[in-house]
Amino acid sequence: MQTFLYARVSTSDQTISHQRDHAEAAGFTLDEVIQDDGVSGISTRFQDRKGGAKLLDKVRRGDILV
Repeated sequence: MQTFLYARVSTSDQTISHQRDHAEAAGFTLDEVIQDDGVSGISTRFQDRKGGAKLLDKVRRGDILV
C-alpha cells in the first residue's frame, strides 16, 4: 500500500510544497507526490493532465490518495 499526494497548481499564489506541507501536517506519510503545474481544473480533464494520467497508471486498490 502506498500513499500518493496529487497536487495541482494553476496560479502563482499556489505551491506544491504548500500542499505537501498541509498533507504531512495532517498526519499523512507520503510515498510519492504527483503534480500538475499550471493546468486548469476546468478546461483540462484529469486523465488528459500529465500528472493525472501518471496517477491513474500508478494508484492501486488499497492505496491512499490525498
